[in-house]
Amino acid sequence: MKRAFTRFGHLVKWGAKCGAALLLSLAIWEVILRVAVFTPMPYQHYENLGWMPQPHIAGVFALEGFSLWRCNELGFRDDPVAPPETGQTRVLCLGDSFTQGLQMSVDETYPRLLQTLLREHGMPAVPARLRTAGLDKNLSGAQAPDAQMPGAQMPGAAPRARVFNAGRSGVTTAFSVGLAEEYKRIFQPDWTVVQVRDGWGQLFDSTQEVHLASEGENFRLVKKWTWETMSLRRKLLVRWHVRDIMLFQYGHRHLKELRRGGGEGDLEAEDDTPAPLSAGETMMECGRATGAREKRAIAWTVARLKAAYPKLILVHIPFGSARRNGLMPAAIEEKILVAECRRQGVPLIAMRPYFEEDARRSRQAPIGFANTLPWAGHPNARAHALIARALYDYLSPRLQQDTRRAAR
Repeated sequence: MKRAFTRFGHLVKWGAKCGAALLLSLAIWEVILRVAVFTPMPYQHYENLGWMPQPHIAGVFALEGFSLWRCNELGFRDDPVAPPETGQTRVLCLGDSFTQGLQMSVDETYPRLLQTLLREHGMPAVPARLRTAGLDKNLSGAQAPDAQMPGAQMPGAAPRARVFNAGRSGVTTAFSVGLAEEYKRIFQPDWTVVQVRDGWGQLFDSTQEVHLASEGENFRLVKKWTWETMSLRRKLLVRWHVRDIMLFQYGHRHLKELRRGGGEGDLEAEDDTPAPLSAGETMMECGRATGAREKRAIAWTVARLKAAYPKLILVHIPFGSARRNGLMPAAIEEKILVAECRRQGVPLIAMRPYFEEDARRSRQAPIGFANTLPWAGHPNARAHALIARALYDYLSPRLQQDTRRAAR
């Protein structure tokens, strides 16, 4: 009997040691993942904005590229939103993770670069290696001024310009339409830039908080806040911060990839379908046939954006393909978007020719990072510099016109 109790005691001690070793190893891995891979980004519900990162949080992102990120009081990756100042030019940049730019320093994202360009009087604001001289056309047919020589003065400089980065990972253009009044109330923009990409069928994704629903030949916007429809189990996980544990998030992300039939190492799930770009974000498909509903949705969305934002600029960013070692071929959606913008008189900056020309001259990919394959995933700092410059070339003379009108 005594021998049995002794054996049981040894088993208990062995189990306690194994449990302690397991907990210690999990704690070490949690620290490693938080410091070297990705700091969890806790979310919360904002009234009239929906499910977004909590305010004033910061961390590390190294799943693709690398950045030290920080959120402002509204959960956007930007500086605090202040009331307009006298004589200030305010530009709002809306979009998804392509605009948010979590893969790089916030100073390398196109909203911040555009702000620097608008505040500066000369070309030194743009690094010489990223100048886009000679890029004179986009798919919409608009003419883009050639880059000037270093030190040359550019018209339309706005020293007090403020450009807001309102990119939200995983959203669609439906958010820019459905939340337009709230965005205008918060940011009070003079100009609005809406970043778009292919995959317009995602507008009808009912898992999104803001999405489209068909009504015969027309559409209606549907708002379905995540917190209000969240199950009790998931709410408890959020309230107890279980979902903020990096091991939980990383394991959940890989499990979802396995259920989809592809691993994390697959940078492209199919020959023409780029892989998921970031944790929790569903990748839009491109290069596939576009149905009649999606064609009507493009026209409907462009019209609603034009009505919602008086001074509007659309920026189309194409997908890259590591297997093709370049951009994906222009999908029918891209061509329909160009045609609709022309028909409705909406300015469109299509970045495809900018990316192609810069890659041809520099032999550097504008998509992909050091820890991913070239041409796979998100636009990198080079692409953001090209976008910022294209936007500046369009905005600069128009801001000069606005200044002249205000002076009369």
